[in-house]
Amino acid sequence: MILGWSGLSIHAQVASMIAKTDIRMGMFVVTRLAHALLASFFTWLFYKPVEASKEIALPALSPVVELLSHWTPVTVGYSLLAAFLLLLLLMIIALVYRLIRHIKRIIIN
Repeated sequence: MILGWSGLSIHAQVASMIAKTDIRMGMFVVTRLAHALLASFFTWLFYKPVEASKEIALPALSPVVELLSHWTPVTVGYSLLAAFLLLLLLMIIALVYRLIRHIKRIIIN
């Protein structure tokens, strides 16, 4: 998730670079969040950290490995559905926010 998100310092750098342009920071944050979720999903899908960590798990990680090993495909499916719905909600909020700003500009002018 850290690689998909790129850290807060990157967001601050991007905000300073686009401050004097017509590019909006909100859409950048939404797309970076989507990238973080996709990176997490594909890492889970292809890396299989639960199976890999069972063999080399340190005692400190054994509760986490034990918790994740009981997940069923239904549980994972619901988790992915929840992540997708959250992403969809964030995108809808961003679009409504943009629409409201556009309407305000039309009313003012």
